[in-house]
Amino acid sequence: MNRRHCFALLALVLMAVGLVGCAAAEQENARNSFVEAEEENALPNASDETGGEAVEDWPRGPGSYAVDDNGAMVTVDMPADVSRPNSVKVTYIANSGYLVESSDNKILIDALFTRSSAPYSAPSTDMCKEIINGDAPFDNVEALFITHAHGDHFSPSLVKKFLERNEDRYVVCSDITSRELANAFGADEYQRYADRIRDTTPEIYSSIDSNVGDLKFTIIRLRHSGASESNKNLGYLVSMNGINVLHTGDNDGNIADGQGTNGIEEYSKLNMDNERIDIAIVNRGMFWEETSPGIEVVREYIKPRVAILAHLSRNDAQGELSQVLGVLSENRDEIPNVVKLENSLDSTLFEF
Repeated sequence: MNRRHCFALLALVLMAVGLVGCAAAEQENARNSFVEAEEENALPNASDETGGEAVEDWPRGPGSYAVDDNGAMVTVDMPADVSRPNSVKVTYIANSGYLVESSDNKILIDALFTRSSAPYSAPSTDMCKEIINGDAPFDNVEALFITHAHGDHFSPSLVKKFLERNEDRYVVCSDITSRELANAFGADEYQRYADRIRDTTPEIYSSIDSNVGDLKFTIIRLRHSGASESNKNLGYLVSMNGINVLHTGDNDGNIADGQGTNGIEEYSKLNMDNERIDIAIVNRGMFWEETSPGIEVVREYIKPRVAILAHLSRNDAQGELSQVLGVLSENRDEIPNVVKLENSLDSTLFEF
């Protein structure tokens, strides 16, 4: 091959390399444009604030989470061990029923019943036996809190057995609920357990501080969804490991016509915006519609660092889930950390 042919061949090689380089550059530019578009449309995640591992799913499910003072929430690689300081574990039972525990205390809320109005879930017969017998994880439960006497939150006969089986257990409830317990026991037998039944019922728009041993809590009168105050639905604000956990029962900010005070005014009269609430277990009705007063109640008065959805219909039979999550998605700046536990004994550990 003479020199002229060599130069021609070299020119062809350089031209081919140039074309390949241009194509690669175009592909890289396209990829970068796609990534930038994806990042621009992406939802914010907690790693932006804390540098921890991003929580990709929303709402959050079972797992272990760390929540900082700014409200950023990240998944953490740690066992669900409540012996850790500043931590609380929340375990789903059924409907609005939960087990809440810290290193020092363990309580149940609305967790002992078998008949649930369709389409809501109920604990299995075996689980009710485990709760009554104190089998793990229900060992050393100090108190069962009952928000109201409806059958999807409370069974008089089962709560009777809960008290009979262990003399160290307490029940916290309204006077209406305690009357149903008295009927289950019978008047004379009821007196044997009366000192362990804390039937404290605040007046409407008020609360009462109480305790069971070293467990401190506030009993709050909150009206049942769409009903008058005669139902005597109670909310509970319980302090565990320095962490405040609120359960609102079947209150969702929606008040029946003619009640004179709407849901927002109710929480205003209770001065709830002055409380520090770390975890709020709230009825999904708070977020069912875009116009629901419950949105403002949670955003402006409860202001939880974490909100746990309760009272969801089984298998979304009422079709509320997409509406609830849609409303919450629109309010993620004010209510960023939402947890949804679907299966019985699903649990989350929160470290603050």
